Amino acid sequence: MTAQTLAPHTDSLLPIIELLVVDSLDVSTLIRFSEQLEDAITLRPDRLVVDLAGCDYMDAQAIRVLMDTHRSLWLQGGRLTLRGVNPATMRLLTLAGVRDVFAIDNHAAQSAMVG
Repeated sequence: MTAQTLAPHTDSLLPIIELLVVDSLDVSTLIRFSEQLEDAITLRPDRLVVDLAGCDYMDAQAIRVLMDTHRSLWLQGGRLTLRGVNPATMRLLTLAGVRDVFAIDNHAAQSAMVG
């Protein structure tokens, strides 16, 4: 068995990609969301930020998609960050036992802040 050392990869096309979720993540939206995440992963970002501030509901399948995304990014040396996680989603992540898997940034995106 060999150990893999993780470091920022030098063939990254973009240092950061941000995806803004503006709808619930459930069976009706999950295919499109998964495709967008896969497209982002192919660009090999150092960091992929999924902003969930506009997401009022997430089901268990959405958590699976986020876990798969986290794993894919980790294996290529990147990382997934969830931003704007509401209390209900935070509770769901905690109950699913995956809260500590994700980097969570609950600061509002600069572009979303209005004076």
